[in-house]
Amino acid sequence: MWDGMFVHWYCLRFVGKSPFGMTGSGIDLRSYWMGMRGCEWVESRKGRIKHALGLTGLAHTHNAGDDTAELANVFEAILAARERWQPSTGRPQVGCGTQRAARGADS
Repeated sequence: MWDGMFVHWYCLRFVGKSPFGMTGSGIDLRSYWMGMRGCEWVESRKGRIKHALGLTGLAHTHNAGDDTAELANVFEAILAARERWQPSTGRPQVGCGTQRAARGADS
């Protein structure tokens, strides 16, 4: 949660309290995806997550506001994807969107 600590500091500094509590702990997208999908770390890169979810048109501009909006959209899509799980097995209906043999450069 790289940007999360900045958001935590910003909220404490300018709002007076943080939605993450005093420790600043929050949730990190990659770990959440790994737990939800049963992936390895290399399969949890944001580009792979976006591809597996069919997300297009979410630019990563390195502008703090744009990138925060991008991450919020990705996380919202991840939460929506939880609803597609097969209730009998607790496993997702689709894999992480990658094959071990097809690992290559991340987009």
